[in-house]
Amino acid sequence: MQEMLMQKHVQCAEFRQVLANSSGEIILDAPDRFWGIGSDSRGMNRLGSILEKLRNKTRSERGSAQLSPKPKVAIFGSSLIKNMRADRFSRRVSTEIQISYTIPEAKKHIKEYGQRADVVVYQLLSNDFKSKSVEACIKEMKELVEITKSRQRDSKIIVSLPTNRGDDMELNHKTNMVNAKVKIEFLGDERVYVSDNSNLAYRGEPNNKLISQHDGVDPTAHGEKVLFQNIRRAVEEVCFPKSVSTCVNTGYTKCQK
Repeated sequence: MQEMLMQKHVQCAEFRQVLANSSGEIILDAPDRFWGIGSDSRGMNRLGSILEKLRNKTRSERGSAQLSPKPKVAIFGSSLIKNMRADRFSRRVSTEIQISYTIPEAKKHIKEYGQRADVVVYQLLSNDFKSKSVEACIKEMKELVEITKSRQRDSKIIVSLPTNRGDDMELNHKTNMVNAKVKIEFLGDERVYVSDNSNLAYRGEPNNKLISQHDGVDPTAHGEKVLFQNIRRAVEEVCFPKSVSTCVNTGYTKCQK
């Protein structure tokens, strides 16, 4: 019985709502001495006792949520995130999205950003290395990170790596080089995390089901879901670290820390 109610409590928002809004003791008049009549010598009221515990748990969680505001996340990125919606990104964080097509644009936007963010996310580089060398792109990315650190002194920074592309073999090769160098560049930096989007590719080549064959650059509808999920997972891992996080300094997981 207890396991069944616990599962219901986790899965059903309506059940939690009813419990949280109920008042007084639960199940006072049931004639059964085991399940009813209040938790006193006249009966154990086992069901009522379980429900009381779940109600207290729900109220406690709601109180904590009200006292603790959601982490604020600012996302700056190219057209790869043009269809990302702030209100659907994650219920666990407050999100703002700013389209920045290149690193220079992102530098300008982060300087103009007048609010404090707990996490700043960059989905860039795809447009930058079309006209610049890999080394120049890495240098500019480092500069952007340093500007962000100075402007957002307490924030964590997530660099979401560019996706592989099918429009140009040389540019796709640059993508792989940039991704490898970014991982190395920020390895060990306590404030910078790297979100790996290699699950949109196969062996360094774009997955045609996830990257549009029309232009070879923008993700398909399904590809967008994968990309946005990668970014959301990285954000939530940074905002709500588990006792054993997948964001580690030595690993190339979805979110490298």
